Amino acid sequence: MSWVRLPGGLLKLFSMKDYLRIKFPNGDKFNVPTRIVAINRANYYAKKEDTPQGSTSWEKLLTESHDKDELLDWVENNMDWLDLQPYAERVDEDEPDYSDMFHKAKFKLI
Repeated sequence: MSWVRLPGGLLKLFSMKDYLRIKFPNGDKFNVPTRIVAINRANYYAKKEDTPQGSTSWEKLLTESHDKDELLDWVENNMDWLDLQPYAERVDEDEPDYSDMFHKAKFKLI
């Protein structure tokens, strides 16, 4: 479930995946809240259609923007890293367990 803050402090609940996982060719992984992508898409179409943010029509656009296929299509074809970077959290899920390797490590005083 994802909450989206609408103008005026209203919150709207959407049933969707909460994060988009981005994996770069070098193996770095980041999670970005899907609401960022959905709001970006909704705002684009709202501006194009002269729909005020927070209106019923804008809320409809926002709801449609939470569709899985729409989210993936929008982020791949209409957004750049600079749009997402402020919201991205690096994921280090493959961090090794050094406890198991400690006794096999080489030590050197420097």
